[in-house]
Amino acid sequence: MSLARDLLAAVLVVLGAVGLALWAPSAWTQSTIVDRDGFLAVAEPLGGNEQFQQDVADAAVEGVLDQVDVPRFLRSPLETAIEGQAQKLTQSTAFATIWADSMDDLHATLMDPDGGTVVADLNPYVDELAAPIGETIGVDIDIPDADVLHLTIITIPASAWPGRITAFGGLSSWIGWASLGAAALGLVLASRRGTIGIVLGVATLLAGAVLMLATQGVSALVPDSIENARILGTLVGAFEKRLAVDMFVPAIAQIGAGALVIVVSAVAVGVASSRRRDTTTR
Repeated sequence: MSLARDLLAAVLVVLGAVGLALWAPSAWTQSTIVDRDGFLAVAEPLGGNEQFQQDVADAAVEGVLDQVDVPRFLRSPLETAIEGQAQKLTQSTAFATIWADSMDDLHATLMDPDGGTVVADLNPYVDELAAPIGETIGVDIDIPDADVLHLTIITIPASAWPGRITAFGGLSSWIGWASLGAAALGLVLASRRGTIGIVLGVATLLAGAVLMLATQGVSALVPDSIENARILGTLVGAFEKRLAVDMFVPAIAQIGAGALVIVVSAVAVGVASSRRRDTTTR
């Protein structure tokens, strides 16, 4: 009977240790991925990324040149002028608006099981781009087809992952307390609490170590095709860095807690053994 209790207790404390290791990443997923404001807090500052700025600038220049109707002799100076103006506008309010709106759309699309295409609207950017150039060269630049002035950022296929991510984030509201309860119940049920305490400590330490390795080396789990993708690669890299930073303390705390439980339990086992020896001697 005591063996069955100890086996059940061991299962409970191991489940508790694993659940505690999932608590921090689950809460992080909820606050940083599922939550719109948390997502944008990481994504919006990336508007200063030079590669994204260049992509938008190139698309805007191409959009203007494809639509303007000016004499041939003005095409070359016009292109040079537009490219120069494009570089200046990467820090403009219009550019910031493009990035913010795109990231808002990206979050909505990422969390939509049906997927979709995220497109940056370049019209605010091109309006600021074309007007100064027209004034400079004395030609009224008209952009007749606003629909073509867009930059496709990413197409996300339909997937079950948004639901899984949302579900994992939702665990944070209860998994921590449930895990603590499972560990406590395991210790209460155990007939050899010291031994089960050591099991709990080892499981907690190992779970913390796995959390540390997984979150600090998460980039190794991401395919190169994603990390090297235009814009998306920059975004993924930013979230990888945030995850590594945010999970460092929880992982260290769990490793330390596991080590502490091992020490306390080992001392308790030693004390109990010493008392039994003293009783036998008497």
